[in-house]
Amino acid sequence: MPTQRIWSHLWLGAAFALVPFAAHAELAISANDSKAVLENGTIVTVPNAEPDTVTIIDLSASPPRIIAEVQAPASVVGPPGSVALAPDESFALVTGGMKLDPSDPKKMVPDDTVSVIDLKAQPPKVVQTIAAGKGAAGISINRVGSLALVANRNEGTVSVFTITDGKLTEGARSRSVTRSRGRASPCSPEMARWRSLHAMAIIRSQC
Repeated sequence: MPTQRIWSHLWLGAAFALVPFAAHAELAISANDSKAVLENGTIVTVPNAEPDTVTIIDLSASPPRIIAEVQAPASVVGPPGSVALAPDESFALVTGGMKLDPSDPKKMVPDDTVSVIDLKAQPPKVVQTIAAGKGAAGISINRVGSLALVANRNEGTVSVFTITDGKLTEGARSRSVTRSRGRASPCSPEMARWRSLHAMAIIRSQC
């Protein structure tokens, strides 16, 4: 399969989110990893890659239309769910779990970046960048938009952020939780307790 075709498949498989609790979601967010492609079943880095982007899509239009595209770290390496959209569609959170190794651009290393994108700004823009843990991957926002959790797959930890006026403040980081194939297991007792305490859909999988 030609590399260009593989790349288009990776784009289609990019992290994707829409409002999880709204009855009629109007926005969708796609995080697009520009630094990696799949060649012969192996993920390799792209020489002189363009910056990663986040695409904001209006689902109320027919056909859906792209509202804006902003630059922000993103990664399709690891589990899905690296994008979360606020229930009121005012902001989006995007994790960048992997980055190019500064000492060797042919390799990738874990990253800890969480970007906050203001969707009400004209045009939408990144208004905050904050660190979670190494390999920041799955992210979720609670029903009222006041709390966010990030699963840090390389650490096996969970970062807890409070949300005020569309900005994040780190409140705590859990101790190392049960890991499976290098990631924090969403079905572990520790993660189950987080669900119970915060009534959140943390990482979408069946336990």
